[in-house]
Amino acid sequence: MTSTSWAEYHDTNLRFTHNGVDITFVIRNALTPEQLQQLAQCVGGPGEFAVITAFNPGKSLSDDANRQAHAELIAHVQSQGLKFIEAHGVAATPAAGAIPHQELGVAIRTSKNNARSIAELFMQNAFFWFDGANFWIEPACETNPAARV
Repeated sequence: MTSTSWAEYHDTNLRFTHNGVDITFVIRNALTPEQLQQLAQCVGGPGEFAVITAFNPGKSLSDDANRQAHAELIAHVQSQGLKFIEAHGVAATPAAGAIPHQELGVAIRTSKNNARSIAELFMQNAFFWFDGANFWIEPACETNPAARV
């Protein structure tokens, strides 16, 4: 992963689907108390959680391959007995006139070490970690240090 693509993680919004409603958070901005409450409602309570995708593991995949990888991610998360909700990583600043790049993933309440193991299993360079107050980019198959968004 190049430093440019690592920087792209900082330029991501996260969209959660909760009770059939999409809620988007601009994660590079500090979350307000109201947003923290809304986020907690989305993920099943306050505290730590991870956002992980199986899309484009170190390279671009076809739509069908990405859908298959996402289904495998869900099956793996369910096999661990973890609850999840859908979460999309969406490019915050797409190219002029372009549809923003987005990747479907899951938000799961688990330990950071387990989240890293899952991200590594699905060959992801990184995953998002929420520590209860801030979002972080945590390395998985990448050697960059963790960085607060």
